[in-house]
Amino acid sequence: MIRILTQITSIVLMVVLNISTSFGSEIEVSCAASGIGDQDDMCIWVHPDDPSLSTIITSDKDKSTIFVNSLDGEILYSYPGLDKPGNIDIIYNFPLARELIDIVGFNKRAVSDASFVFYKVDKQTGELSSLGAPLTTETWSDELYGFCLYKSPNNNEFYAFGCDYLSMIQQYRLFDDGSGNIAMEHKRTLQNGSSNGPTEGMVADHETGLLYAGNEAQGIYVYYADEDSTTNHIRFLPVEDGILAADVEGLAIYYAANGQGYLLASSQGQNYFSVFERDGDNAFVRKFTVAGVGDTDGIDVLNAPLNATFSLGIFACHNGDVSPHPVNLVKWEDIADDNSPGLLIDTTYWNPREALLTEISKNHYEGEIICSVYPNPFKGQTKISLEIPATSVTKCVIYDVMGKMVDIIFDDVLPAGKHEFNWNINDHLN
Repeated sequence: MIRILTQITSIVLMVVLNISTSFGSEIEVSCAASGIGDQDDMCIWVHPDDPSLSTIITSDKDKSTIFVNSLDGEILYSYPGLDKPGNIDIIYNFPLARELIDIVGFNKRAVSDASFVFYKVDKQTGELSSLGAPLTTETWSDELYGFCLYKSPNNNEFYAFGCDYLSMIQQYRLFDDGSGNIAMEHKRTLQNGSSNGPTEGMVADHETGLLYAGNEAQGIYVYYADEDSTTNHIRFLPVEDGILAADVEGLAIYYAANGQGYLLASSQGQNYFSVFERDGDNAFVRKFTVAGVGDTDGIDVLNAPLNATFSLGIFACHNGDVSPHPVNLVKWEDIADDNSPGLLIDTTYWNPREALLTEISKNHYEGEIICSVYPNPFKGQTKISLEIPATSVTKCVIYDVMGKMVDIIFDDVLPAGKHEFNWNINDHLN
């Protein structure tokens, strides 16, 4: 009998909560410890075992430093000397060196040394360790200005998007080079509106497979995010008075069930944040403000419960109205109930660690998988076929009828899809 052991995560069911709180969006925590300068962008890392140990990872272009902050705003770790890091993003379960790891990436804001920088997150401590800074292979028109990460729900490949000051976007596939290093392969070039308006803020929707890119002067362009898609945008959300102000900077996705949720946008042109529907044509919902926050660059949002303070989700934003410029943290329910119409609170549908599993994996591929063998029984050679729904650390072991291990056919990371192995019993007979 052949058994395939895989690292497939459990599934969390969706529940929608309606919470009423006091009116107004107020800063709950400020990541403003001594030593910061201008924490221009941030991402939220979720601890795998204890969500209260999750962190806010910030890129500080003024101090050329990456900071790792606790949910209380305390600096836990800092990584200086990074030459003006730009936009920062995180993605989970990247297969590298026979392990599924969490990676943080950001752009190095340079023309002559244009590169993406990657770090591995220690899943227990939240510390970062360098995975290198592979140079981008294509020519940039100007300063490498923005960055985001994407895992396709269609082919389960990992990608990085970079954009420059003249709004040229380059897409790269990320993969293990076989030696435990991240390698990059260029896939597409997009022109995000006019080169008169720079593009910095980008975000990928890991469920719908869309890329949102904010041309600061014009608005938000929407693309299919997969590498084989058209380079033309499929939708455009224009700068418009009272809806989306010019100087579009930060973009973030709030996930909810049944395609619901929101696209959030910040603008340094006005001190408000714009909310659009995630589904359909991204209809405008409303805008909101955070007391004492303005001139905002990067933003991020997470629906998952983290600790007692952020039990219903968290919104993080750069604050350019105070100096030095910190990242401020706000309770999502304060924003959701801040004004009419109210916004969804869905704390269970989307956990980034458990996202992107196919329906077949959710229903049938929990923990242990039985694969097919033909011919079976066999005397000499047989073919072992298996199909896995998501990239997994996979171990294929052969046992005899007495339960003794005969051979390990495969023990490594396999990408999603169908796989076949030929095995000959004669190679293992004395």
